[in-house]
Amino acid sequence: MSVERSTVVLSFLFEMCRLYGGFFTSPKQLKEHQGWAFADALSYIKYAFMGVALNELTDLKFQCPTTGTCALPNGNTIIKQKGYDEYTVQFCAGILVLYIVGMRFIGYIALRFVKV
Repeated sequence: MSVERSTVVLSFLFEMCRLYGGFFTSPKQLKEHQGWAFADALSYIKYAFMGVALNELTDLKFQCPTTGTCALPNGNTIIKQKGYDEYTVQFCAGILVLYIVGMRFIGYIALRFVKV
């Protein structure tokens, strides 16, 4: 137990959460790589990103040019295309609350019972 080791471990864990947070990869893309599904499920950033994306994209209408066709006419198309339709805003908020409670409990246990 040292400050140097905890800095390295926490940096690694945060980077994994960031990589699977939804900015670089979507849930639909990860279905092709089932071996990394655990990293996707553990990313707390993913649930915040999905909740915001669902909140903003649901029933959003885009203004398409008058000439030609519009590839993405509304936000619901993006939700289906990226695979965000597996979740709801309420589910994402619930998972985030569980993360907060769980991390506080782990922190309490660590402070209470881990002796240096």
